[in-house]
Amino acid sequence: MREEVSVETYVTQYWAKTREEADGSMSWHPVPYHNLDVGACAVVLWDSLPRLRALMVRLTGLPEATLRATVGFLMSIHDVGKFAEGFQGLCEELKDRLQGRGRTYPYNTRHDTVGYVIWEEVLLDELAGGKLGGEGADPDQLQIVLGPWLRASMGHHGKPPEAQPKVMLREQVPKSVKRDLLAFVRDALALFAPEGLELPLEWEELGQAMERSSWVFAGLAVLADWIGSNHQWFHFAPPAFSVAEYWEQRALPQAREAVAAAGLGTLETRAETGLAALFPAFTEGTALQRFSEALPLEAGPTLVIIEEVTGGGKTEASQVLAHRMIRAGHAEGIFMALPSMATANAMHRRVRALASRLFEEGVEAPRVVLAHSADKTALRMQEVAGDGEYAAGELRASTACRAWLYDSRKKALLAQLGVGTIDQALMGVLPLRHQSLRLFGMSRNVFIVDEVHACDAYVLRLLERLLEFHAALGGSAILMSATLPLQMRRSLTAAFAKGAGYKTPALREQAYPLVTQLGADALL
Repeated sequence: MREEVSVETYVTQYWAKTREEADGSMSWHPVPYHNLDVGACAVVLWDSLPRLRALMVRLTGLPEATLRATVGFLMSIHDVGKFAEGFQGLCEELKDRLQGRGRTYPYNTRHDTVGYVIWEEVLLDELAGGKLGGEGADPDQLQIVLGPWLRASMGHHGKPPEAQPKVMLREQVPKSVKRDLLAFVRDALALFAPEGLELPLEWEELGQAMERSSWVFAGLAVLADWIGSNHQWFHFAPPAFSVAEYWEQRALPQAREAVAAAGLGTLETRAETGLAALFPAFTEGTALQRFSEALPLEAGPTLVIIEEVTGGGKTEASQVLAHRMIRAGHAEGIFMALPSMATANAMHRRVRALASRLFEEGVEAPRVVLAHSADKTALRMQEVAGDGEYAAGELRASTACRAWLYDSRKKALLAQLGVGTIDQALMGVLPLRHQSLRLFGMSRNVFIVDEVHACDAYVLRLLERLLEFHAALGGSAILMSATLPLQMRRSLTAAFAKGAGYKTPALREQAYPLVTQLGADALL
């Protein structure tokens, strides 16, 4: 029999999600529980992605344990803005039933923006020093360090918090609400850092590192929120659990099942590499393909540019190289970018059989996903009933989650083997909703681009920016072309070198065919 646990008012009086049942009654899910659902997804993703952990340690210089606690805590308060009067008043009848008063303030500012204002105006002053940041940490220093990640976590709907919001904090967060949300935030911090979350005192330097790493954290935040908002995986719970009890008994177990079901873990790569392992029907490879089996791999982010005639075996050579890069720890999967929908469709048919040769058989099968603007699976979104909007233009996270589950275009960059048109990857460097998710997915994969010579000046500039970001996030890339002007090869290599922190190489070689490799140690 379950032992009775004292449940705080912050659990029993604030709703995050609602649903009308068949009998006409209203079911609801408490704000703390939803926050913990998403925090659990972030922690489970963190634990299951070793390259992500290594990348964040490299980018921030913080210990892995400190980063895990920071990820869990910040994602467990990502929707603290839902405590505010404006959001609670969206369901006036339920607010009246839970709190004894109906709507007191209009919902005229998004809850993510309100949450960020709460962080700046309330939480920093209350938490800085002691349990958050360590002795000597003041609010300004803490904002420098954690502000970039808070903007990323609270911008989980695909847009950052408003830069100059008009939030009447006294009306949005009266004393009783402030008391409750502070109690929840302190309890959430205790879950991940019982002795306090210590951060080093080199504030300016650490702040710059956190700013750089916020691109990755933003993608993780969107992904965790989408998974944690899926009603199929996270069921509404009655407000009968303490925060610690809900975390252990509901949030973590459901998050482990949800992340596994989403197919986002790391698969074991087959040990046998080379042409014969991936393409057993080949009796003899081309010179380029044999070269790809023997090319020494550089340490760190690596760029390989292959210039060879059509029919010279560039595709198979790139896949052999990519498989070897995965085995060497450069990536966890592959994304192949093609210049057109027709070539993407054809490549998708070619690589479907490749997945079983790249990865070992296991409980989870490798995901092979096609992505372009005419992908018919996107049309299935129309058949899915979403939760609608909180306000005009503001989709609920569960609606975005359903869209993602049925839209392979976003999943392709997260799959173990993705194929798509190049625009699907280039959206990662355009000011579009959820572009951080695309960068996050790309950072896990070897990025292969075919027919690079087909890029016009605009696409080439975007590709340069993407290569710079990809290298900065620890990614490796393979570019292929039948003919590539020297100046284009130089600009692409310079962009990758800039992102990776390498010295820009002086390229002069004009032999043909040609393979150019840029790594941490050398230019070949």
